[in-house]
Amino acid sequence: MALLLAEIFLDLRATSVALLLPFLLILYTTIVFAVKWPDSMPIKYVFMAILFAMIEAHFIEQPEIFHMIIFWFPFVPLIALIISGPKSSLVWLAALIFTSIFNSYYLLNEVGRSYTIELFNFPILASGIIFTIAISLNSYILYYQLAKAYSTTDAKNRELEEIKEETNRKRFLLESYIRVFLNFSKNEANFNQGTMHLYEQICLVTSKTLKVNRVSIWMFDEKKDVLIRKFLCLEGSGSDEIIRLERKDYPQYFESLTNNSFIMASNAREHRDTKEFTESYLEPLNIHSMLDCPITVNLDPVGVICCENQGDIIHWNLEDTLFLQSFADFISMNYKNERIEELMQALKLSNKELKEKNKEIEVMNAALDSTVQKRTKALKTQNAQISEYSFINSHLLRAPLTRILGISNHLAEEAETSKETELFKALIESTSELDLVIRQINDVLYNGNGLTREDLEVIQKDIESKKNKA
Repeated sequence: MALLLAEIFLDLRATSVALLLPFLLILYTTIVFAVKWPDSMPIKYVFMAILFAMIEAHFIEQPEIFHMIIFWFPFVPLIALIISGPKSSLVWLAALIFTSIFNSYYLLNEVGRSYTIELFNFPILASGIIFTIAISLNSYILYYQLAKAYSTTDAKNRELEEIKEETNRKRFLLESYIRVFLNFSKNEANFNQGTMHLYEQICLVTSKTLKVNRVSIWMFDEKKDVLIRKFLCLEGSGSDEIIRLERKDYPQYFESLTNNSFIMASNAREHRDTKEFTESYLEPLNIHSMLDCPITVNLDPVGVICCENQGDIIHWNLEDTLFLQSFADFISMNYKNERIEELMQALKLSNKELKEKNKEIEVMNAALDSTVQKRTKALKTQNAQISEYSFINSHLLRAPLTRILGISNHLAEEAETSKETELFKALIESTSELDLVIRQINDVLYNGNGLTREDLEVIQKDIESKKNKA
């Protein structure tokens, strides 16, 4: 566009202030709007459209510049391609083809089949220099764009290759870890020789696979305030030495085990969760890297499996963590099985004690049944005796007593003196009292109850009550 304007101004001298001023005002207004509202309009499209309209206006005013316009039109789609992309380039290409056809028809009607032009030496030189600069600039821009696109594509390809290599490395690492894990799980000897044997085998396999110097297994106490080391593997050899770690000495480490799925400390002496061990543990043993995975049962931590490397720093990855967590799950299942076995043993012991108690109860029931039978027999005999006594009391004792009472009443009626009357009256009262006692005793015996001291006291109170009423 710059070269096109230069030829219009310098070479062809086909413009004027009256023709150029409206377009300059429109162009200035567009630039002002673009500066004030940069997101409201695409300035580059409007700018090119204004220039295009200005060139067409100059052609309408002076058709003899047709040869210059038709020569520069092919560069417009190329510039649009570089600046705005293929879509803009296609739009401009269609617009220029249509414009060229229209300009040819207009030129034929206004000028005819041919026309002559006047050229000037200095404007041609200036136009040639501008042309050279423009072509070079376009070439450099095109080269820069192509080089940038190539560089971007090459960088993307290298990035994709790196991602592919990293993916293949991770896949190979995971496959190797899975093979180790499956081989371990298929070996029944790892699970049939006790908990300590299982701990030993897990530590040995982990040490060999992850290439670490130390692998240990720790378990919490009941209050979760103390970690007790159950097994330690040192460079392929094992140790069951027990060491305690208390929460009050390493609070951050215990808190992290409770709340996190793992502790990945490549630089353990500076890691937030493990730097508490630096002076007392890491520096004396020359340990630089730690990878710890909690052993959980129902999301509750019961222990931890710990990998420690001496001498060198190991940059752990998620694959290492997944591998270690798999063995932590093995230990968790073994822990559950131990608890279930303990409950089964306790249940068997309870069943055994219950059977023994049942046998004791059966013996006691048999003895009780024998005792009940003896007591029942004795009660039957006693009841028979009571019934016999009741019969004797009601028939043999009361018959003579009734006769004595009748004779006493008869004698009392024939008494001659007051003293005899009183004596017979006292005899009658005593006889009646004795009859009352016999009848009440008979009632008690008749109801099937044994005669007790309480019954005698009740009878005595009843007799005294009747005396007082009399």
